[in-house]
Amino acid sequence: MAKAKAKVQVVDKWKKKRWHRIIAPKIFNEQVIGETISAEPNLLSGRTISLNLMHLTRDMKKQNMNLIFEIVKVLGDTAYTDIKQFEIHPSSIRRFVRKGKKRIDDSFMCLTADSRKVRIKPLMITSSSVKGSIITSLRKKAREFLVSRIRKTNSDVLVQDIVNHRLQKEIRDAVSKIYPIKISEIRVLSFVKEEKKEGTAEAEPAAEKTEEPRAEEKIEERTEEKKEAETEDEKEEKKPKKKKEAKKEPEKKEEKEKETEETIEEQG
Repeated sequence: MAKAKAKVQVVDKWKKKRWHRIIAPKIFNEQVIGETISAEPNLLSGRTISLNLMHLTRDMKKQNMNLIFEIVKVLGDTAYTDIKQFEIHPSSIRRFVRKGKKRIDDSFMCLTADSRKVRIKPLMITSSSVKGSIITSLRKKAREFLVSRIRKTNSDVLVQDIVNHRLQKEIRDAVSKIYPIKISEIRVLSFVKEEKKEGTAEAEPAAEKTEEPRAEEKIEERTEEKKEAETEDEKEEKKPKKKKEAKKEPEKKEEKEKETEETIEEQG
């Protein structure tokens, strides 16, 4: 009699997973912005969700803006988020630019009042065509204003000012002293996470190593030094030859004069 095969029980992975609500930060009144599923709550941290700002503020004028949220902690069936990035749709930016106007872009890092590192990308469009010197002065003025303004502002307040278009108006007012600006926007605002390092003692030499020249650059410098040394040696070798030739020339003249005198005496 053949033995009956044992039945293999298939475990459904979906039965182990649970649904979790995703909650917006306090500045958006902790609204439910979505749901996600996971077997372990620890796996949810780091996940991101993108949402149109119109759905949060109930304002149709802000449908060209997006917010990206990142899950930072999970308590039970609820996942709490923090703002990771604010951005404007590229299609709406293309509509801003018109013929006879200049677009001014910039991108730089700065710190908030609560010591959060931020990358900000402002966008300005002039009312008419301008020279390159005016564009550089406008970009410099906007950067100086934003760095000082963000240093005094908390990260939550900074996001609120951008959503309410308060910061953009302040940029336009500060820059219009140089030249009138038609449009002033924050194209991207993203919060940058600092990588964890084991110790500060190891971090300092790493920064110093980046400043050192590369091996290829060192080789090029050495080859250039060798070439310079070779050229100097060649010059030094040529110099005595010229001196010797200069000495030989008067000697040859004297010999020729003597020969001419001897020929004259013989003929006489």
